[in-house]
Amino acid sequence: MDLDKRDELERRAEKATVYVVQNPMYKDRETGRLVKKYDLAPAAEHGNLVYLLDQDVNPFRGLERPTRELRNGLQNFAPGDSVLLIGNPILIGLTAVIASEYCDQIIFLQWSGKSQKYVAVDVDLS
Repeated sequence: MDLDKRDELERRAEKATVYVVQNPMYKDRETGRLVKKYDLAPAAEHGNLVYLLDQDVNPFRGLERPTRELRNGLQNFAPGDSVLLIGNPILIGLTAVIASEYCDQIIFLQWSGKSQKYVAVDVDLS
């Protein structure tokens, strides 16, 4: 990556927010505590991480609560911000729909096993 592109990414990340749909957890067998399933720290390259929903939110128990929480959490969504696509697929879809109500340019982040980093996919909905 050339220096100009790297500088541009760093400037964008300083101002941007990465909205994380959910942070999946699992119960550690030895301690009985909930532990993060994935290290999401590499996503911070794209901005400050903001977690939208608790890992226990289940769309099969109703969508009123998660919809309210997502609308509240995404109210400042702006161009340059991104959504980390992790968590329940229904909640990921709902997050994308609500983010599109606030901004018609969304950056989705997806983990690339090949490059061992989060890859940004820019979507223009205008």
